[in-house]
Amino acid sequence: MKKDAVINMDDTLPAFPNRSRSGPRLTGLLAGRRRGGRRAPRARRSLRLAALASGALVAAVGLSACNGSPYAASVNGQVITVAALNHQLGEWASNATYVSDVDKANSTAQGGSGVGVLGAGGPGTYSSAFVANILGYNINFSILDQRLSATHQLPGPDVLEAARAVNESEASYWSAFPASLRNFLVDDLAYEAALVPSNASASALQSSYSKIRPYLFSRLCLRQATATSAAAAQKLASGSFVGAVSCYDQAGVEAQSPAWQAAALKLAANGDVSAPVKTTYGYVVLKRVSRTSPGRTPGVDRVLSLLNAQSEPSQLTAVVNAAHVKVNPAYGTWSNGQVTPPAAPKA
Repeated sequence: MKKDAVINMDDTLPAFPNRSRSGPRLTGLLAGRRRGGRRAPRARRSLRLAALASGALVAAVGLSACNGSPYAASVNGQVITVAALNHQLGEWASNATYVSDVDKANSTAQGGSGVGVLGAGGPGTYSSAFVANILGYNINFSILDQRLSATHQLPGPDVLEAARAVNESEASYWSAFPASLRNFLVDDLAYEAALVPSNASASALQSSYSKIRPYLFSRLCLRQATATSAAAAQKLASGSFVGAVSCYDQAGVEAQSPAWQAAALKLAANGDVSAPVKTTYGYVVLKRVSRTSPGRTPGVDRVLSLLNAQSEPSQLTAVVNAAHVKVNPAYGTWSNGQVTPPAAPKA
């Protein structure tokens, strides 16, 4: 018998305010608050802070099975295993800044429930509200993935690049998530955009585009020169230099250090040179050689339109409601496009 998951059950669990999908980042809710009894727009999704349900945490409850992979949920017959859910929970929890921000947003001092990401058992355990939120996220993702695959509507490169630019632009801790989770979040927002036509105003679209524009590119080529001292690096930055040219896509830029990323993305025009960037081996100076961007395509506008949505687009609601979803009772129940955690056993 292999222990597959440890979650903490909440004593009282009102409906978790979960889109089950959320939108951009840090300043919102990972699963938006309900508005007038409806889920907040699924578009505002990726890294919003989770508003976790109230209730005291009690003893941890484990899920186990001899095969090591019981189902957490099934979507139209396709299974989300406990192992897959546990893996992603670990990815979310690996970002200490994100966990801290979620916990602060849900602290009683901020008017929250006091329920955080981790369970009472510490690392490796999670509050049932957080588990339900992430499971709901994965269920909704599976629903959209199945629909788009079946109808041959999977998003193109411009939509994916815009979705990544949105995520990159809205939280400083984006690159601290594992690459696989970042890719999941990018795909998720892009999938939503593939299903919903653009209907935001021209001014709203332009405003949103201006915010993500520094992060929106297909290929960024830079000439790089290194130096062992700050003085030598400054001399390079002040004049011409010879260095190797390397080209990056968005994910390649994300793999670099935060200081390197910031310097590279500040280069507004070809020929611009960065200030020296401190590295583990000394300093590097960057010079922009070329930059390719999709610009304001219809696909990019679809992503930007989602960011300005004030209610959940009817296209997403219809797709989610048409799916056949089954949730392992140990994790809760599925209703209205979200997972509500189970109540803890009465003492």
